[in-house]
Amino acid sequence: MIRRPYTIGLLSLLLVAALSGCVKKPDLSGKRVLMVVSEKNFRDSELKIPRDYLEKAGATVEVATSSGSEAIGVDGLRVTPDVSLQGLNVSRYSAIVFVGGPGTKKYLWPNKEAQRVVRDTVQAKKILGAICLAPGLLARADVLKGVRVTGFPDSDLKKEVQSAGGIYTGSRVERDGLIITANGPSAADAFARALADALAGSG
Repeated sequence: MIRRPYTIGLLSLLLVAALSGCVKKPDLSGKRVLMVVSEKNFRDSELKIPRDYLEKAGATVEVATSSGSEAIGVDGLRVTPDVSLQGLNVSRYSAIVFVGGPGTKKYLWPNKEAQRVVRDTVQAKKILGAICLAPGLLARADVLKGVRVTGFPDSDLKKEVQSAGGIYTGSRVERDGLIITANGPSAADAFARALADALAGSG
């Protein structure tokens, strides 16, 4: 058997690059993303990890809060919103992403402006993301009929999704068309990659 050290060397370099995160991210230059958090008790990592990933790939990321004022995460992260949900025009963005956390049920699920933004996003054929408990908002906005969706394994969330006609899968990340969902903070990295891939393929 003839050894080909150059082939082995190339494979080794590719493996090292993949393991070290050196594989090129999608170029998201010109893409604008809005991430929405509840005014209290959003999940810090579910905002920070996708935001950092998308920004490093070249996207512009803005943040909105459910109240329009400063929001405080479960772990103490403080966020001053760039924009308000009130009267928000989704056409300015390539994607709208809703962050989860225990405050989501109280501050986002029943929020009429948040529900309107969800419906406008779907109608405008923009990418719509929701992680952890945030898919409950999508259910309240009535955009999940026949849609495969995942989320935090919470009984209230499952009931909301199923009552809205959604198909709850419990997967780590689920993509059905332009709707991308994830099941919690441990999936934040995979959620970020799924959003980036969708954005890279969008017009």
